[in-house]
Amino acid sequence: MELNCAALPHELVEAELFGYEPGAFTGAKGRHHGLLEQADGGTLFLDEIGELELATQAKLLKAIEDKRFRRLGGEKEIQVDIQIIAASNEDLQQMIRQGHFREDLYHLPGQTPPVDEDSTIRLPLDGSLSLEEMEKRIIQTALERTANNVTAAARLLNTTRETLRYRIRKYHLPGLP
Repeated sequence: MELNCAALPHELVEAELFGYEPGAFTGAKGRHHGLLEQADGGTLFLDEIGELELATQAKLLKAIEDKRFRRLGGEKEIQVDIQIIAASNEDLQQMIRQGHFREDLYHLPGQTPPVDEDSTIRLPLDGSLSLEEMEKRIIQTALERTANNVTAAARLLNTTRETLRYRIRKYHLPGLP
């Protein structure tokens, strides 16, 4: 799933991300499953993340940390297992200094590994790889670095073995008996 954060009015971005219940706002007649919910078990690509308002950034960060959220107007929490990849043409570090982007969203604390040969995967963001090809390359690299140990690779990718096994089958990668 993907969302271009700059392509929608700020008022609609939150509804697209989190979804909504009937009556949550004027015109919300039915239930809408947001992109976080639709991407459950997969990857959500947020393009132009620097365009998100601070309030939406805070809600997104909480959803990422808790792995659950509520639809707009909803009472029930929805649990999700997703990976989020984000991109921006903006200088996010400058936006952080100016107070326009949350530093804790830029760096998810304690989870950013030091930059070295073993913990870095370089992916071109020039359009030469699709989002699925990027995900496949990330999984391949994790499997290579763990000698095809699915449990260790899942730990490296901060996901469950079940989710990783699903993706290994999806991309026809080695690692399963």
